[in-house]
Amino acid sequence: EGEYKEVFFGRGQGSLITVNYQKFGLKLKITEEMVNASQWNLIELWIRKAVQHFGREREKRIFRMLDDMGTVVFDNLNPTQAEIGRTFGRDIHGVGNGSITHSDLIDMYSSLATKGYQANVMLVHPMHWAMFAKDPILRESGVMKGDISQWLNSTLNPVNPYQKTGQIPGITQPYDGQTAELLDESKPTLPSYSPLSGLTVLTSPLVHFDRETRTGDVIMLDPDNSGILAISEPLNMDEWEEKRNDLKVIKFREKWALEVVDAGRAIAVAKNISFSPNEIFVNPQIVMDNVAPIKRKD
Repeated sequence: EGEYKEVFFGRGQGSLITVNYQKFGLKLKITEEMVNASQWNLIELWIRKAVQHFGREREKRIFRMLDDMGTVVFDNLNPTQAEIGRTFGRDIHGVGNGSITHSDLIDMYSSLATKGYQANVMLVHPMHWAMFAKDPILRESGVMKGDISQWLNSTLNPVNPYQKTGQIPGITQPYDGQTAELLDESKPTLPSYSPLSGLTVLTSPLVHFDRETRTGDVIMLDPDNSGILAISEPLNMDEWEEKRNDLKVIKFREKWALEVVDAGRAIAVAKNISFSPNEIFVNPQIVMDNVAPIKRKD
């Protein structure tokens, strides 16, 4: 009896998300001579480029927000300010070179999982895509089959013990369950033991990178819980004439806001990652002496 109990909808650490709208505009001036000369193809090109500029600016701000407000898991320049510290990549001589490894990506995935989020998208600079083709583990599991579970299934060769002994002719009774399993030549379907098998890797030149140090950032996120784009006023166009200057003015304007969800806990960032590939991976056949260990944090 009575009123229902009020329950606030909690989104991560809080029930309220505050967004600040910003207004973006662009003014394009067209001379009277261009209109009289019917240079409509050039005017159309300028208008199209103006519209593309709005989309490009929005993408830049989205990438900047993800990089600045995400949870820093690795940082090779400031390891003490990261959850784990430095990445574990090494060069061919065993010296840490600031590259990212398969185990580092697993750590980034686990960092999001401990906060209740499941990462399925990773954003990298095009120069960082090469690490998937050069890292020994990532190359084997990703490039060969695109999915580590498919690669495992492709290497299975089930053995049929009856192929060597042969079957006794004239026996037509149905097989029992155990015999049917032994005679089954189909390959078993193995579950994916790598959480990275379902990860979509997207490359974009808008991901932060430094030309001088040849380093950049790698972003792993849960796209359903990473951020919001609130549009108050979609892109619209207005025009008027400036008689004093013999100009036709076209104005573009839009209003929107960006904000992360749950203080960026659904975004894992690895900062200052070298473009150099990881050239050594943990293998029981490799023995290294007098190699300085990589300190995760100073």
